[in-house]
Amino acid sequence: MQVYDIPIDALERETTQHGTPDFPLAAYTTTISRNVLGFVNWHWHDELQLCLVRDGLVEFRVRDARVVLEPGQGIFVNSRELHSARDLEGAHSTYWCLDFAPELILHPGESLVDKVYVLPYVAHPAFPHVALDGSAAWHGAALGALADACHVATGERPDRLQVVVDLLQVWHALYAEVFSQGGAQGGGRSRSWGTAFEVVRYLEANYTRDLRLRDVARDLGRSESTITRAFRQSMGTSPTEYLLDYRIQQAERLLAGTDLPVGEVAMRTGFSSASYFDLRFRERTGVTPTAFRRTRQA
Repeated sequence: MQVYDIPIDALERETTQHGTPDFPLAAYTTTISRNVLGFVNWHWHDELQLCLVRDGLVEFRVRDARVVLEPGQGIFVNSRELHSARDLEGAHSTYWCLDFAPELILHPGESLVDKVYVLPYVAHPAFPHVALDGSAAWHGAALGALADACHVATGERPDRLQVVVDLLQVWHALYAEVFSQGGAQGGGRSRSWGTAFEVVRYLEANYTRDLRLRDVARDLGRSESTITRAFRQSMGTSPTEYLLDYRIQQAERLLAGTDLPVGEVAMRTGFSSASYFDLRFRERTGVTPTAFRRTRQA
């Protein structure tokens, strides 16, 4: 399954239901260039995530960390961490992704295993991500279990028990080699990340307004240069570009899910006019808003 767009709420939390209540795991393949913006924009979810690159060269961002991975390499992204993904060097990169609720690897009742090995590390701020890039000897076994989980989970008749076994193998490696050792990767939020994250929250809450960078700086009590520098250092883009992408994402959902006129969609998502909306939408997606709606509602 290809995920073309990731629905997120006003707090950037992904609202996709991953799997089913009795087996909370979603397994899918993403070709980054097929996403509506041409990349996987910043978002977060309560589920844990494991990704394994199949083709191309992928840049994953988690907080202010940048992780570049080749085929056969992977990454663990903890619960409730902002992350994104992009192609590098013009490659049409593809990766497997497993999103699963912690409950999938937990045990019923008051389990000592859960209390010691799992729950303390879910959404732990010191462990936002772990790169599985082959730089450590233990990565090989973890990547092997991850690859098996991806193959099995995406098969026509997946052996769910085998998927859980594979996920537990990966988790055990993460616990033994990273969590229990205190070997955080990108742990702790830098000052620049804290500023950038505050700006993101502000933009998400006010994107329908006619915003200028000076307005953001004034309301947050920071200078424009401080905000721009922190945002670019942490997220690899500017506040203005991020706001534009977020507005387009919101517009896409209205175009696909409602019959509102294009001009009304433009107004509701913070664009000054329908013509400006049409221009920026085509720049970002390669199609007009009307053409996009036609393909999604067909």
